[in-house]
Formats: sequence, C-alpha cells, structure tokens
Amino acid sequence: MRIQHAFRLITIAMVATIVGFGSYLWVGEWRAYVAAQHSEAMLQAFRATLIAAEKVSAERGPSNAALGAAPGDVATALLRARKQSDVSLGAAIAMLHGTDCSECGAAEGNLEHARAQLATARSQLDRLIARPLSERNEVQLAVSGMFNIVDDILRAADGPLSRLQRSAPVAAQHAVSARFAAELREYAGRAGSEFTSALVNNRPMRSEERERLAGDLGRVRTLGDQIQQRVSFQLASKPGLRDADAVLRKGFFGDGLAYLQKVEAIGPAEPRPTTAELASTYVPLMAPIVAMRDAVLDVAQAEVQADTTRAKKRLGGLVVILAIITSFVAATFWLFAKRVLRPLTLATEATIALAEGRYDEPTQVWPKTDEIGAIFVALEQLRANLLRKVALEHERTTLIARLQAAVMHERAQMIALAQARDAAEASARTKSSFLAMMSHEIRTPLQGILGLLELVEYSPLSAEQRRQVRLASEAGQALRQILDDVLDYAKMDAGRLRLALAPLDLRALFASVLSLLAQRAQAKGLQLQQWVQPDVPVQLVADGARLRQILLNLVGNAIKFTERGSVDLCASVEATNAGEGVLVISVADTGIGIAPEDIARLFTPFVQGESGPARRFDGSGLGLTISRQLSQLMGGELMLDSTLGVGTRVTLRVPMPACPDAGSPLSNSERREHHADFRLV
Repeated sequence: MRIQHAFRLITIAMVATIVGFGSYLWVGEWRAYVAAQHSEAMLQAFRATLIAAEKVSAERGPSNAALGAAPGDVATALLRARKQSDVSLGAAIAMLHGTDCSECGAAEGNLEHARAQLATARSQLDRLIARPLSERNEVQLAVSGMFNIVDDILRAADGPLSRLQRSAPVAAQHAVSARFAAELREYAGRAGSEFTSALVNNRPMRSEERERLAGDLGRVRTLGDQIQQRVSFQLASKPGLRDADAVLRKGFFGDGLAYLQKVEAIGPAEPRPTTAELASTYVPLMAPIVAMRDAVLDVAQAEVQADTTRAKKRLGGLVVILAIITSFVAATFWLFAKRVLRPLTLATEATIALAEGRYDEPTQVWPKTDEIGAIFVALEQLRANLLRKVALEHERTTLIARLQAAVMHERAQMIALAQARDAAEASARTKSSFLAMMSHEIRTPLQGILGLLELVEYSPLSAEQRRQVRLASEAGQALRQILDDVLDYAKMDAGRLRLALAPLDLRALFASVLSLLAQRAQAKGLQLQQWVQPDVPVQLVADGARLRQILLNLVGNAIKFTERGSVDLCASVEATNAGEGVLVISVADTGIGIAPEDIARLFTPFVQGESGPARRFDGSGLGLTISRQLSQLMGGELMLDSTLGVGTRVTLRVPMPACPDAGSPLSNSERREHHADFRLV
C-alpha cells in the first residue's frame, strides 16, 4: 500500500478516534456533573437527619424539666420542643424518600422506627409527668428511653453519608466531622440527663449515676478530640470554622463541663437546682456544638457546590475543546500531506545510506527552515557524529589497553602490600613471643627474691627493718603483677591463650576473691559486699582461673580508687531474645570516678586516666585491657560507666552455660543466705 493511501486511512481513523474519545470524555464529565448534583442532595438529606437527631436530643431538656416540676408548669416548652422534633423528623424522612440511593431506603426505615419509638417514649413520659413529684420513681427509665431513639436517627444518617463518601470523598470527610459533632451533642445531652433522677428526687447522685456520667463525659471528650483533629488543618483557611471551634472550646468544653462538674459536686446538705434550672443553664451551653456541626456542614456544602461548578465548567469546556481539536487535526493532516510526504523519500534515502555505513556521502539540504529541514540538519549531524564515533572507538581501544596495564600494576602493588602486611604480623608475633619469654625469665628470679624477703620477714628484725622488708616485698609483688599482666597480654596478642572450661561455683569464687582483697579494703575502711541473685545457678561452666583474674582486677581497681564508701560485687542472670541466659557481673564503687574523655582510653594497653586525681595511683595500665580481651574470649563484653566524683560501675556480660549436674534450685532460706553471703564493714 502506498503511503498516500495509508495516510488517508490514518486520517479517517484519527478523526473517528478523536470524536469517539471526545464523546467518551463528554459522557464521563456529564456523569460527574450528575454525581455532583446527587452529592448535594445526599448532603442535604444528611444535614436534615443530623438536625432531626439534634431536635430529638434537645427535646430531652424540656422533658427533664417537666419531670422535675409540677404538672403543667413547663408544658409550653415541652410542646414546642416536640413540635420541632416532629417537623425535623418529617423533613429528614421526606428528603431521604426523595433520593434514589439504596442506602437511603434503610435510613428512611430507621427514621420511621425512631418516630414510632419517640411516640411511645412520649406517652410513657406524659404518664410519669401526670403523677405527683413524690411518685415519679421511674425517671431514669423514662430518660434512658430517649437515648436509643437518637442512636437510631444517627444510624440513619450513615446511609447518605456512605453514599456521599463514594461520590464526594472530600466533602464526606467534613460530613464525618459533622457526624461526630451530632454524636457529641447527643452525649452532652445524655450527661445532663444523668442528673434528672437525682434532682427530681432531691437527693445526691448514686454511684451508678456517677459512673454513667463519667462514661458520658469520657465519650464527650473523645469526640471533642476527634473533631479537633479532623478540623485542625483547616482552621487557618476557614475563618467560620475557626470561630466555631474557639466558641466550642470555651463555651461547652470550658463553661458547660465546668457547670456539670459543679452540679455533680453539690453536697447532701447543699441546695440543688431543679431540672428546669439545670436545663435553662446547661442547654444554651451546648449551642456551640450545633454551631460547630453547622460550620463543618457549610464547608462540606461549599465543597459539593464547588464540585458541581467545576463539573459544569469542564463539561462546557470539553465541547469547545473537542471542536477545536477536530478542526485542528484536519488542518494538520492536510498540511502534513503537503509538507512531509514529499521530503520523506529524500530523508529515507539519506537514512539508508547512513545505515549502510556510507558516511562519506553528504546529506541533501532541504530549503525550508521547518521541522523537515531540521530532520535533514539532524541527519547531517548524525553523519558527523558517526564519523566521530569511529574515531572515538579507536581512542577507546587505546585507553582500554592503558587501563589493563594500570590494573596489572595495581595488582602487583596489592601483592606487595599483602607481603608487607604478613611480614609485619610475623614481626608482631615474634615481639609478643619475645615479650612473653622475657617476662617469664624475669619472673623466675623475682619469685626467689620474694621468697627470700618472706623468710627475712619472719626472722628477728627491728621495727624499721621489718617496715623496709615489707616495703620491698610489696614492691616485688607489684612488679610480679605487672609481669603477669605483660605475660597474659603477650599470650593474648600472640593468640596462644586458651580457656579451660570446668564446673564452677560462682558464689564460692566471689567469696574467695573478696577474701583475698578483704585486708586491702579493711585497711581503707571500705565496706566490701557480695550480692548474688537467687536465679544464678549453683554451678556454671567457665574458666574459673580467668574469671577470678578478671574479678581480682576489677575489685582491686575499685578498692584502689575508692577512699571511702563501699565496693559491691553483684551477679544476676538476664534472658536474651533467643531464650538463652546471660550472666551479668558488676563491680560498683563510690570512688573518685573517671572523666568522660578518659573512659574510652582506659581500654588501651599501658594507658591510665590522664586528668583529675587518677594520676596519683600506680599500675601498668594493662588490667582493663586484659579483662576486656578475656571477656571477649569468653564470648562476652566488658562495659564501664562512671561519673566523676560519684563512682564507677564495671559490668561483665558473658553467656551462661549451666552445668548439667548443677543441682536443684536454692530454697528460700538458701536464697536469703546466698543473696549477700560476704559482707565486710
């Protein structure tokens, strides 16, 4: 088929498509317009239903007043309220009947049922009002009979609201706020009605009446919060809504609830208002609720009317646009046939030449500077770009070769760095081995020196000589501790330290550690205490020697840096998310504490705190480092928490594998005995 014939068919198909699509859009906009009008009717029916609920709820005010007055005293107000309820119910039923939504039929039935219930409740109320005041014992039953009627009316409002949520979601959001306001008006009225029985019988409120009042007020506050949340984002742009919200917060939630609390707080001997006085004071305070409902409904009404206006404008604009588009498309296709089909052959030939790789053939020039001319210019630019691409491909090949050479050079450097790293690690291991060997060699003669000093100390000496021998012995023991720390650090650094797991009695270990350090604590007047929680197993599986080393280090440090107060050694068990137990051991003191900037540095080998009083104490600076590495070797962690001038707490957390033959749990007496089985004051 020739291009001209195909072009004519395409033109016809395009015009038909535009007309069909335009018709489809027009039908859609027409439906949107009809839906907007229907949404307006739904909103009116919804408003009428909420007004009916308000009027029926407001009828309780004169009814309550009549229950607390002599027969005939408030008949006029009651009749007027009943007439307003009947008129509003009739209007709501008529509006629902005039709609064509399926939900509105059920809503209409709910309103009819509510009207019948209202007639029954009025008859019961009239019989009760006709009695003398002293014989009106069924006041609460008569009042509560009105509650279900309003609930039915509010449920009827859900029918048009459901339809409105589908047709106008934005307006429906405001309608939901109005629904909450109507429910707020109902529960506010119920709260006032809870006083009727007590006021009619001139007695204080009973406990069940106070409970119902508290429930009603709780629901009132919840509904108020929900309304506030829903309208808060629109208060700035809707002055009427903002004013209604301010009046509601002050008038009802301020003055109205305060009045109810005042009436509730009246004592047995204090005068009480009559039901008529309560209604005349409290009912006007509920007016801001209705004002808020109307303000929200006005916003929803404005949204629906805006939707209707927009739909009408879109409908008219669509007709104009379709006419313009159809005319424009026809003119465009005529011009396209004249200005495009002719140069198309030339452009096709130039494109084929480029596709075949004949880049040296120049592209023909189109004389007009329009889109077709731009195509020929683009073809010429494409030819030039293809020529440059050939040159760039050659350059890319050269760069790839250079990159491969650079990668090979980088790989050689990485191999050299790996070799240097291995050599450095080997050197470090050699240094650690040498350090361990030298520490061991130094410790052997040091043991002999300490032994001789011990023998000399037991020989007859003067007081000064004995003091000098004791000082030399203490210095030698300090040197031996430093050598032990260096030896352990060298073993761990060389990776040769292994744990020897065996059954362990943690309580006995605690007692042994504290016994060894008791003399040092007693010399400083410190209180040394042990606390083991009852849930800690009797026996654990651990390396007792290494755990003892950690505890001696931590408790020794606590005694060293504590001048007065106490040092506590505690143990407990924590459960993890996986259900496994974790043994938690903590050493807490009331010492000098550690500055925050020095805490992280204390776990560095051969480092102590550099600020504050900590520089007054000796040591190798390896104790905490070795303790942390031992805790990590046990699969745990060591944490430090300190406050300068207050004290320090060091916590050891390690997995807790219980010994299989750990025995039965501790009895109550044993728990008390092991809770603090070592205490030195």
